Parts: sequence; structure tokens; C-alpha cells
Amino acid sequence: LYKLDFNTHAIVLIGKDPTGRAYQSLLNEEKFPISAVSVEGETRSNTIILDTGNNQETQITENAGNILQQDVHLVLELLREYVVKEDTVVLAGPLPDSLSPDVYQWLTRESHDLGADVVLVTSGKPLEMALQANPDMVIILKQELESYFNIPVRDYADVIQCAQQLKEGGASKVLISFPDEAKSLLVSDEGQNLVTFTESSGLHPHASTTTGVLEAFVAGFIMGSYQFESLPETLEFGAAAAMYTASQVGSEFGKAAEVEEFLPDVNIENEETIDPDQDAPGNVIKQD
Repeated sequence: LYKLDFNTHAIVLIGKDPTGRAYQSLLNEEKFPISAVSVEGETRSNTIILDTGNNQETQITENAGNILQQDVHLVLELLREYVVKEDTVVLAGPLPDSLSPDVYQWLTRESHDLGADVVLVTSGKPLEMALQANPDMVIILKQELESYFNIPVRDYADVIQCAQQLKEGGASKVLISFPDEAKSLLVSDEGQNLVTFTESSGLHPHASTTTGVLEAFVAGFIMGSYQFESLPETLEFGAAAAMYTASQVGSEFGKAAEVEEFLPDVNIENEETIDPDQDAPGNVIKQD
């Protein structure tokens, strides 16, 4: 978000292991406020290997070590210190087994008490419990829907049904992302909006990585929610931010002017033009 000239404050949990110390050095170089909570456990890492010859990507993810409930209370204290009315709080990532699965639930409630909206990016039991706190937006991958509901998700009717169940469970809006495909679907009280991407003339159209694309979508959507009045415009800006990052090698995020160049490559369809019985999107270009 800070690349989009949007006031941003990050709260991260970093272990005292070598990976954590390396991350701390990188965080020190960033030019926006970051509050690092030091924990005893190991730091979660995500290594991306890109085979440019075959345009194949391999991700190696290590889980975080033990994070204690007292560490989460430090996060809550920081939220209470920095969050003000009309802010947006993003709660993202899987929870380690050492934490109670209701952590996102009470962090969502606490953020709402502070007057903030909450965007939730997670799945499984933490999502199930957090829905009881009515997050303002849930962002989830299509394959996570299949795991969450334990059903095959094959066409748009399945996707929309899952999204509606998440809304009935407590989410105000649901954004479903299709990894390695050029589509996303937003379901809200205003209807259903399908996002499709055309082939981009990006800097690295044949040697890009998918890492960071969903994060860019979230950042662009949040920025757009403050900048635009209509939901489709907000969604379009988020999609363009994702498209910029998809055109790069590594987690590169665009400035507002760079993101705007990708707006012509984004198409938004409303619910009247979506055929719920059509097959789920196929592989066109990598989105996230």
C-alpha cells in the first residue's frame, strides 16, 4: 500500500532465528512504519524458484515455529495504539498450531471496536471462527473453498454458492481468486462481479512469478475503496495492481501511475452477464 502513497503501518511477528534476523534487516530498509514483534519461535519463510526456461514456479514454504498467545496480545496492543476510526485492518496468513483458532475472531472484533474495517485473508478453522465476528471482506483461493466446504468446485454456480455461504456465515464481501488463471469473483450485497484479465504487455510477460500477486490485489482494492465511489471501479484498480505485480519477477508492487497503465487490461462483468452454469475459468495467464 505504501507504494500507492497510502498511509500504511505493518505489524509483523519475527522469530529470533537466523531467518528472522535476515528479515529484520530487510524491514529496516523499508520506508514506512513497521512494528516488529519479536517471538521465540522460528520465522515462517517462503522461497520461490522460477525456471525461466520452462516458465515454471516452485514455492517452498516453511511453517512458523511456536507463537504464544501472549505474542498476539502484543499485536492487539499495537492495534489499539495505531488504529483509528475508518482505518482498514488486514489480517492475513495461516495461524500456527500453537495458537487458538479463534485469534482472528477476536482481533476482528477488537478492530471493529476501534472503528476499522477488517479484510481477512485465511482459510480453515480460523476463517470459520472469524466469520462469527463479521469481517468486512474475506479473500480466499478457489482450492481453499474445496477444502473448506469439502466439496468439488467446478463451475461458477459452485463458486457463487460457496461465496454466498461465507456471506451467510458473516462476511460482508467475498473475493474468490483463481490461482494460475485470469479471473477472480467478488460477491457482495451489490451482486456478483467477475474480473477477467487480458494478455498484458508487461515487463516480463514470459518470466514472471505469482508471488505477491494476491497481496497486490488486496492493496489495490483497499486503496480503491478510499479513492472510488463504485465497487466495480475499486475492484478494477485492485485487479490492475495485481496485474502489474504478475508482470514482474519477484514481489514487485507498482506505484499508482504504473498500476493505472494496466486498467485497460482488466474487464469487470456484473451479475447480469455472468452465466452461473459455465465452467470455472481455465488457464489463460497467471493471476495469483
